[in-house]
Amino acid sequence: VLLAPTGAHLPMALAFSSSSFRSKSPQMQQDQERASQYYPAFFESLPSLKDKTVVITGCSRGLGYITALTVAKKGGNVIMLSRSSEKAQEALKQIKAVSSDSDD
Repeated sequence: VLLAPTGAHLPMALAFSSSSFRSKSPQMQQDQERASQYYPAFFESLPSLKDKTVVITGCSRGLGYITALTVAKKGGNVIMLSRSSEKAQEALKQIKAVSSDSDD
């Protein structure tokens, strides 16, 4: 599995920092931490992604992270396109840990 933050700098992406849109309400934080009731059934319905390569942006958190994790668990190759950061490195470590072929 190819997992590596690219460190590419995209000016437009930097202009719209995710922290600008982050909600500070306790309810929103609680909702974000709650597991989806639909995800387990969705995951099981997905076919194997062995021999497939998926390029995913924003893999350090949120939907990009969950998508990368899911692809890795299903045996696919993940190419992470993320800004270089501690969060990206932690995501890389966690995604490699669940990958079925993590020694690449």
